Amino acid sequence: MFMETYEARQNLSDAGKIGAVYDRLKTMVRENQLKPRRRLMADDLADHFRVSRTPVREALQRLGSELLITSTPSRGHFTKPFDIGEQVKLYEFASVLFAHSIRKNGPEFSRRARFEFADIDIGRDDGKNMSVRRSASNIENFYMNIVGLSGNEEMSRNIQNFVDRTHTMRLLDMRDASAGSAILSEFRTISEKLAGGDAEGGLLILNDLVGKKVLRLPALVSIANDEAARAAFP
Repeated sequence: MFMETYEARQNLSDAGKIGAVYDRLKTMVRENQLKPRRRLMADDLADHFRVSRTPVREALQRLGSELLITSTPSRGHFTKPFDIGEQVKLYEFASVLFAHSIRKNGPEFSRRARFEFADIDIGRDDGKNMSVRRSASNIENFYMNIVGLSGNEEMSRNIQNFVDRTHTMRLLDMRDASAGSAILSEFRTISEKLAGGDAEGGLLILNDLVGKKVLRLPALVSIANDEAARAAFP
């Protein structure tokens, strides 16, 4: 009995370490804190996080399966530079899911959904400006709430992956106070239209927002890759 209890506790402990390392690495990837094409060595990361190699390997495998990093059996795990084509495809795919969910669940928005967007008060993000992160988080919660009303877990998983892989682009938008304020204002309008029962009107604005974002992606990707090349983490 003692051995069974010990093993159960050890498994919980290992799972906790895997989750903690995964969360830390995922945050670093999402917030563009790693140099592109950097090989992610389990030994180095284990030393950095002060854990064994096992939770690091598990975390890297999870990130690889989510396409947040590149993983190949023969070469290992590497950080990815941002790619314009990949980012465009992500937004195009997400738009299809948003449209389906909004049209299918229009009445639910008017009964249950109202999404709040905090005022933006930011200049250049120095890595400590939490307003940037809160504003990006508001938009991401909005995306998740749209598909969440559908009750479709597959859609929710795909949108979570979209949110994770496009997070840096969102942070860059929110760092520009003028552009960020305009974007949040449009999201407020979308929220009001959905809450008021105008699903098509809300979707029209959302599609326009996504279209504008796609046009900005070349510039955003260039900035993101330049900043990643100067990332502090070795």
